[in-house]
Amino acid sequence: MNNRSREKGITIYLSIIVLSILLSIVLGLSIFLIDQIRMVKDMENSISAFYAADSGIEQTLNVMMNDESDLLSAYGPTDIGGGAYYIADISCCDSSKTSCNFNGGENCPVGIEEDPNCDATRYCVRSIGSSGGVKRAVEISY
Repeated sequence: MNNRSREKGITIYLSIIVLSILLSIVLGLSIFLIDQIRMVKDMENSISAFYAADSGIEQTLNVMMNDESDLLSAYGPTDIGGGAYYIADISCCDSSKTSCNFNGGENCPVGIEEDPNCDATRYCVRSIGSSGGVKRAVEISY
């Protein structure tokens, strides 16, 4: 009878140890899963940012094809919905280069600078799309 009286509290100690081990495993898995969820969300934002940048390129090309005099309308942040937006940066080719064929020698439209690093025949366009804090850029030469 003396041995049984000393063994009465062992169940609580074993329960606490087992629960502590289970809690550690669950917390470890939770941290891993939260990181994975965050990574998937960033991938979604990355895709949205890329398509926002692509929209900036498409809009700028549309303005270039239809009315080059209104090219400045393609500048600035443009919200495309869902928290995504783009900023287009347009520069002209360097008129001192022989490869620059800007409307038969005309100057850049007002407000658009020549860029000596632009190897295009007319324009260099860089569009930066942003969504959820993720940014992606697309560049074209036209």
